[in-house]
Amino acid sequence: MKTKTNFNYNKKLITEKKYLLIFFLLLPLFSFGQNNLSIEIFTQPQKTSLGAYYVPESFSNPYAGNQDAKFVKSDKSLTLKFSLGGLVSYRLNEKMGVSLGMIYSGQGQNYKYDCSYTDMYYEDYATISKKVSLNYLFIPITFNFIANPEAKASFIFSTGFYKGSLLGYKDETNYHDYLQQIGGNHWDTWYSSTAQGENYIYSKASSFNGGSGSSSSNKVFVKKPYKGDFGFTLGTGFQFKLTDKISMPIMVNYSIGFSNIKRSASQYTSDGSNSDIYWREDFWEYNSDYGHSPNQTKAFHNSAIGLRIGLKINLQSKSNK
Repeated sequence: MKTKTNFNYNKKLITEKKYLLIFFLLLPLFSFGQNNLSIEIFTQPQKTSLGAYYVPESFSNPYAGNQDAKFVKSDKSLTLKFSLGGLVSYRLNEKMGVSLGMIYSGQGQNYKYDCSYTDMYYEDYATISKKVSLNYLFIPITFNFIANPEAKASFIFSTGFYKGSLLGYKDETNYHDYLQQIGGNHWDTWYSSTAQGENYIYSKASSFNGGSGSSSSNKVFVKKPYKGDFGFTLGTGFQFKLTDKISMPIMVNYSIGFSNIKRSASQYTSDGSNSDIYWREDFWEYNSDYGHSPNQTKAFHNSAIGLRIGLKINLQSKSNK
């Protein structure tokens, strides 16, 4: 099992090096006509999203005699990340060009769900939260348009595609469930898990009428829960000319991933032989009918909208204008 893990790690390094190699092999093509070349660095604060995350509508269903688990979408919390990168652009003519870039991009989504249930026997209150943070290396190829290159301020437009390699991730899930029997016993249950890199760390604590207990375990992923991406990018805004060679493009930029970045068959193991499916999420400890949550089949797609602020250096000499 360790050999397979090392093989997957080496495969990831080879893939990332392949993207870097393609970038540097294509760079001389952009430099062929240096007078038509520009270089841009930028940063982009952005709002990101992944997709729906499903949770049990109520943890008290088994006590209420309901044998059919019902899952609902949890609420999405505002999730802010950032991107940082550079572009090399080649002008095809005065108004149009193409760009090749390298971008570090933070993606992800935060979720939270509160539920309650009351009948003549029980009161149940539960809070569930999940935080997903993903780090990517994006290699975008885009087509660019500028309405008036000589103006102090000009409309700009950009669109294209990107290939993304997953650099790292962190997926944290927490819930607290409080169950009170009317006029009788009460239970408290706390659960937390963190999936990061090769590791999946699980802990649970519970309290029953003042007594308590806890457990924890460290597991190892055979197949990680997240993977790379391929998508589309679109941006529009204005470019402000600071000097003959330096300008400041400011754009509203949107990106959407075509790939399902969730690995539905993700598996982890704690003893080197037996493995469990990560996205089945059996930590809710319902019977087998409850263990198969929709999260195993529902896709996650990266999306982000942000404000890109850059500094662009035009390498065109005055004699060639």
